[in-house]
Amino acid sequence: MKSTWLCLAVFFLFCSSLSLNAQEGFKFEANVGVPLADSGDFYSFALQGNFYYSWQVSDKIYIGPTIGIIYLFEEDFPESFDSLPAFYIPIAASGRVKLNTNWAAGFDLGYAIDGNLGTYFGSAFEEDSTGGIYLRPVIGYYFKEKLALIASYAHINQKHYKAASLSLGVNFWF
Repeated sequence: MKSTWLCLAVFFLFCSSLSLNAQEGFKFEANVGVPLADSGDFYSFALQGNFYYSWQVSDKIYIGPTIGIIYLFEEDFPESFDSLPAFYIPIAASGRVKLNTNWAAGFDLGYAIDGNLGTYFGSAFEEDSTGGIYLRPVIGYYFKEKLALIASYAHINQKHYKAASLSLGVNFWF
């Protein structure tokens, strides 16, 4: 667990130093969506926020790290499964390709840390999990050079639980 927090601290310091030196590659994204897969049985909607730093490796290709938070809001079920994870912290590599002046497509691939850090009280899971593989295909429409409407599907694959959401959001470049 100490190594997880150390990795997060190093990642934040790395991204902070980059954003101080070159603002053109720093992005923020906010999304709202509908939970799917196992999470769709217990939650009514999802909010996701991501911070990116992108390097332009060619005229149309951008790559870089990303970190964010996905929060799943519960439905009003009496005696609901409060032990299921309420939020995740995805840490991933990000890639985007500009298809033309207005459209871009991309993919985030990494690991999403369970915000509860594997502490499930009364969990029905055989083994507690601290997170899972994070996959997120993205398509975006740019209204302006640094403002885009984003549609995405986020999927977190844990051993005995799959969290997913279909989201719509806004992406800002700084």
